[in-house]
Amino acid sequence: VSLAPSGTQQFTATVLGTSNTAVTWSINPSVGTISSAGLYTAPSGILTSQTVTVTAQSVADPNKSASGVVSLQTASFNVKSFGAKGDGNTNDKAAFDAAFAAIRSAGGGQLYVPAGHYFYDSLTGNTGNHVFTDYASNVVVFGDGPSASVINFTGPGLTLGNALMDINRFCTAPPSGGCTPPNHALPSYYLFNPVSTGSAVTLTTAARASKFTPGMVVFLESGDASPGTGHPPAHFEFNTVVSANPNTGVVVLQNQLSDSYDSSNPVYPPMIGIPAASYGGETPAGVVPTNITIRNLGFTTTATNDYAFLSVEGTINATIENCAFNGPGGGRDVPFWNGYSWHATITNSTFSGVSADLGDAGAYFQFTNNVFQNSPGGISGSGSGRQWLFDGNQLVGTNNFHVGGSAIHSMTGLQISNNSIQLRAGSVYPNGISVFDTTGAIISGNTCSGVAGLGSWGACVAVRAGAANSQVSGNIVNSQNEAYGVLLQSGASGTMIYQNQFISTSAGIKLEAGATNTNVGCNTFGGNGTNVSDSGTGTIYPCGR
Repeated sequence: VSLAPSGTQQFTATVLGTSNTAVTWSINPSVGTISSAGLYTAPSGILTSQTVTVTAQSVADPNKSASGVVSLQTASFNVKSFGAKGDGNTNDKAAFDAAFAAIRSAGGGQLYVPAGHYFYDSLTGNTGNHVFTDYASNVVVFGDGPSASVINFTGPGLTLGNALMDINRFCTAPPSGGCTPPNHALPSYYLFNPVSTGSAVTLTTAARASKFTPGMVVFLESGDASPGTGHPPAHFEFNTVVSANPNTGVVVLQNQLSDSYDSSNPVYPPMIGIPAASYGGETPAGVVPTNITIRNLGFTTTATNDYAFLSVEGTINATIENCAFNGPGGGRDVPFWNGYSWHATITNSTFSGVSADLGDAGAYFQFTNNVFQNSPGGISGSGSGRQWLFDGNQLVGTNNFHVGGSAIHSMTGLQISNNSIQLRAGSVYPNGISVFDTTGAIISGNTCSGVAGLGSWGACVAVRAGAANSQVSGNIVNSQNEAYGVLLQSGASGTMIYQNQFISTSAGIKLEAGATNTNVGCNTFGGNGTNVSDSGTGTIYPCGR
């Protein structure tokens, strides 16, 4: 197998003739690492191409072994080759820009950022949202570790994609040729006929199919936007054009549609758009940054206003891995922004003094095994996003998770699981996890600990209005002054609460008036307060109350 810097390969071994199938793993030479389970990880910096032999040795018979070979590939580009100093004083922005321009010309590549502190003036002379990778796709940017290779921004931080805004929200009447809102340089949109399945759309004006060319990335949307409120459409996705016929108006797309574009409300008709210049005119028409990986880097910012510190908005397949983000804190000033991303993954990274405002939309978003601390605003997100996973994270702060859809469209596919949440003392009565306007949310295996407020409010898990058919299971609540373990507010319906442990709370479970059709299963109560306080309607107790 060939691996780039920080690349991984899972090796497996089959042992025959014995019931003991265990093996021990080793590598030669000792370049990179191999886990006890056979996962090889290449070093973050590969300066010379070389090979590494991976060997599995039988535990039952050490004379038996088998090997595989890893070919390590050097990085395509080194930012210091483009003039970067990494001395903390020199403005290295021009060097990064030149490196990414070269990567774009090459159609992709890897950029190595050696150990150092890189001063990156992202504020002076920039308009709109400057994209760090200069709209390059198929790019890997990596360093020698989040504390060794550090990039210091003066304004907008690690911005990877387009600032997208849907167009349907500006429609006040059924448009004949697409909506053209004032004062926004938005994509050019074209109407198509309602469609529920397949991989093709038919434009209502056939000749407009000439606007689309093979390989072009397009943005589809329809339904449920709310004019003037900023809410995005309920149905949206990226896709790639295979062919377009201006005689028939048929635009064939690469992938099957993931949504049904059959809005019955003519104010929000199905539209297909070509991403274009937005918010300052920086985006080349038809460009959507795709397949971007940022790993083993640290980022800081001196910004104190509403610049995004990390933005994956308008990207496809963006991955942030083993990075550190250190913001000034003190307000929701330097958020992490996620709007209109498609398959974004943030993993094994740390955030300090940063808020996560995950935006109105984004699909197939994963936030796993991260440390999120000293956050002024916690992790929040609402709108029409779907398929969001928060798993295995450690959080310290107030209102740590506040996630859901909107009253217009419920969020689907939300899972918040296996997170460790340490609540902070204060008088604001924070909730550990708060969900709203969701359908089928899964909240499981989380642990809430610490002091929260004064004991008269706040919950480890708060299920709010518009949350339907939620599953709250296997959570452990051990917070000294948390008022409730699980709180169901008015408008929550069909919630299942079971196999939770309430070690120390004023009340284990609280159902407010207006919470309906709750299933309170078998839970463990260990606090001195009331096990269940039920003012709801239609509650059932399979295990007894």
